[in-house]
Amino acid sequence: MLPKRAADMTDADVEQLITDVVLEAETLDYKSDPAIRQPAEAAKRLDGIVARATSAFADSGGGVLVLGVDEGPKGEPLRSTPPGFPAMYGRERADEHIEKIITRCVVPRPAATVYQREIPNTGRVYLLVDIAPRGAGPHQVRNTSNSELDGRYYIRLGRESVVADHYQLRQLFAEALESASRVREYLQRYGFGDPDRDGFALKFPASLLAPRGEARIVQSAFLVTIVPEVLRGEVVDTDDEQIQRLLTRQNSPVGQLGYEAQPTLEGRMTVIAGTTPPLLESYFHVHRSGYVEAANSQVVKMVEGRPLVFAHAAVTVLGEALRGAAVVHRRAGTRDRVQVAVHIRGAMGTRLAVDPREPRPTEYVRPGLTIAATFPVELLGDARTVAFFDHRLAQAFGLKEGLMLNRDGTERPRPIFG
Repeated sequence: MLPKRAADMTDADVEQLITDVVLEAETLDYKSDPAIRQPAEAAKRLDGIVARATSAFADSGGGVLVLGVDEGPKGEPLRSTPPGFPAMYGRERADEHIEKIITRCVVPRPAATVYQREIPNTGRVYLLVDIAPRGAGPHQVRNTSNSELDGRYYIRLGRESVVADHYQLRQLFAEALESASRVREYLQRYGFGDPDRDGFALKFPASLLAPRGEARIVQSAFLVTIVPEVLRGEVVDTDDEQIQRLLTRQNSPVGQLGYEAQPTLEGRMTVIAGTTPPLLESYFHVHRSGYVEAANSQVVKMVEGRPLVFAHAAVTVLGEALRGAAVVHRRAGTRDRVQVAVHIRGAMGTRLAVDPREPRPTEYVRPGLTIAATFPVELLGDARTVAFFDHRLAQAFGLKEGLMLNRDGTERPRPIFG
């Protein structure tokens, strides 16, 4: 077992595994660069090595595949000569190359994240492939250079990746169906189950969203939902200190928008005073299952009788929701993937603007806009994840470039809308 999370490990930490003789286990596997021993067969062997181990970890309890470290007869890590893997495969970084192998050769693609760690003065790297357990599996190996591996499902048995037999495979499929059923039931219970109805608008507290100073429920609002792919009961301690800081809005990026919050049992909300029933203009909700939701009615405003979505505010709220969810799942130890959905409620006639001081809107967007994608939990706090939705929102409004961000998450010049 690794002494720390793969995302936090450095090249020195990998070297320490060798020094401390941390043996292979059910959740840890070492593989050296096949080019060292069989240069002519290296490319063919690599996709099989990665796909087999990834399938096995994903169909079992998850684990980490360390690429660039040799393995001894008892599973002990050994330094290879040269160490690690090449830093580049043609024009591709090594981590990008491994990501493509996983995407091409393991179906459905598991929640696997590749971390690249440079080995100083060598031009080579260690690669740590962190694979989450039992998501939308079971996970089959396909399209490798070794036809004997293709079409098979693997599991971890001790420190080995072995072919799942009939009974194990039947259990894997049953678990996958049960997990999918639990997610569907949860979403239906909270108003997201019927694609022909605007579940966001009907559910509480989204149904009470209203703009500041107006005692009326808005027809348009911006919502973000983050749902674990596999629901495992009450995994989040909402009394945890870091979770409490989220729920009481301490050090919250959304403070840039000037809101004040009232904490509730599992969330915080900005309530418009003096309204009956109490109306909300924003809220941030954390359920004990790991479900996170954020919403804001101030992102969508009426300007000259037309609803406008302000890109800078949308990106701020989205960023806060993702960073908050990253804290939630890090504290809960979640390793599954999560589905992130961005929804503009009542989007019929909604247009896009950059700044409320200078609203130059684009064309109208289609009604009931929802953008959804699935990510490993490790990427929730990554600026590139916010940028992904920023670009998808831009595309929905007919723009080729991002609204506020480049694809790497850095800020881009604000577009001028005519």
